[in-house]
Amino acid sequence: MRTLLVIVLLATLAGVQLKSQEPPESPLLDVIRAYYRANNQAPLVGEPFTVEVIVEIPPNAELIRFPVFADSWGDFVILEQGDIQQENIEESWVRYSQSLEALLWETGDFEPPETLVEYRLVSDIESYFVPFTPIFFTVPSVLNPDMNQNTLRPLKPQIGYFNIPPYLVVFVVCIVAVSGYWARYMWRKRRLKTEIVILPASPAEIAIARLNQVDISQMAAVWVNVAQILRMFLSAKFENIGQGLTTDEVLDNLQKYEHISTRLINELRRILFRADGVKFETTVPDNTEPEQLIKFAINWVLKVDDYIGESEEEPEAI
Repeated sequence: MRTLLVIVLLATLAGVQLKSQEPPESPLLDVIRAYYRANNQAPLVGEPFTVEVIVEIPPNAELIRFPVFADSWGDFVILEQGDIQQENIEESWVRYSQSLEALLWETGDFEPPETLVEYRLVSDIESYFVPFTPIFFTVPSVLNPDMNQNTLRPLKPQIGYFNIPPYLVVFVVCIVAVSGYWARYMWRKRRLKTEIVILPASPAEIAIARLNQVDISQMAAVWVNVAQILRMFLSAKFENIGQGLTTDEVLDNLQKYEHISTRLINELRRILFRADGVKFETTVPDNTEPEQLIKFAINWVLKVDDYIGESEEEPEAI
């Protein structure tokens, strides 16, 4: 009898201890609202969808702990978690919400695992737990219900890709290279055609240009300038005739060139000696017209520049 009383007493104490370990029941089970909201409750395998976790608290209660979700939430895989949002709703209620980006990798019917939210009353220091209202998801299968007719078929159409044969690549590269070489060749050829080659003026051209610019207002100056231009022409045309030579030295050196006729040398002698006389005022300029003198000098320069033989017409004497 004593043994039976001891057993009953131990059983009673064990029951009281187990009861004290259970979380206290919520006095506001019908008032606290904890539920889910999803944008797609029939997703495909591996297709992401959004689950919004919502907790609404009345004004006489406060939230102690919002649920914390791991990357693996039962059969659900959590890809991304948003921040916990808080807002006031009707009659001073407060709504807490958090968005979860999730997906399922198997077909069938699923629901989130049991999740509790902890809160307490404003007038009480003890906290309580409320479970979320379940939500159900169905992941359909793409297989035919008749397993005998199932054939492998992709969920989406085949993705094509652009394949270029190697020989076509080589052919295109060769065409581009030949075209580039041909275009460069034609461009250079056209550029050579359009380029203008400016050759330096010859001593004869320089002398003729200077003779045409002589001032003919004073006859004495015309003789001096014409003689000076002829000396400059001979100095540029022949190596051994410098501008510092006397008239006799110029004439002697000019006789060394066999293609210069004696008549041309004598005509030059008349011009140089007469110009020296005018320059040093030992001779008075004659009545020769300045245009005639310049014309004669130009003709003389041309004959000396390309003289061939005695058969050519000699310049007209002045």
